[in-house]
Amino acid sequence: MPKATFHNLRPEKKEAVIFAALEEFALNDYANASITNLVKIIGIAKGSIYQYFDQKKGLYEYLIELATDTKLEYTKKILKQTGEGDFVKWYRKLLWQSLLFELEHPRYASLLKNVAQEKHNQEIGNLAEKTLKDSYGLLKKVIEIHQKNKTVDPSLDADTVAMILTHASYGFSDG
Repeated sequence: MPKATFHNLRPEKKEAVIFAALEEFALNDYANASITNLVKIIGIAKGSIYQYFDQKKGLYEYLIELATDTKLEYTKKILKQTGEGDFVKWYRKLLWQSLLFELEHPRYASLLKNVAQEKHNQEIGNLAEKTLKDSYGLLKKVIEIHQKNKTVDPSLDADTVAMILTHASYGFSDG
């Protein structure tokens, strides 16, 4: 996570750091993202990054948080409608909002795609597994709510449906 020195930067300098870091992590997985490349883009000394963040992992986690928060802004309205109306229409709206997020924030979307594909890494763990479980867990809860409301057949196995739709939505954004 960012240090106070990062928060105290002029807004344009902070934006330059975020932009360059997003560029690097959107184009590379965690292991191949380079702080050296990042500081070249910004035009600062490598040590400066470590005045803003303890380590590469802290910067990465910060970017993930920014991207996730931005995507949540796109889907929040739809998520509030959980359990209302037809499940298929709700799910289409959720996918549509996710697509709008990807179109309007391609670097964030690319970063999150990389996160979702991260295999076990000694330093950051297995982010792919965590993201998949988080998405699956949310969708399973929504399906169960719709089953109680009778907008999804209660005889369907919520686990299976959630897993199929989670994998389908990952494939949808893989396009």
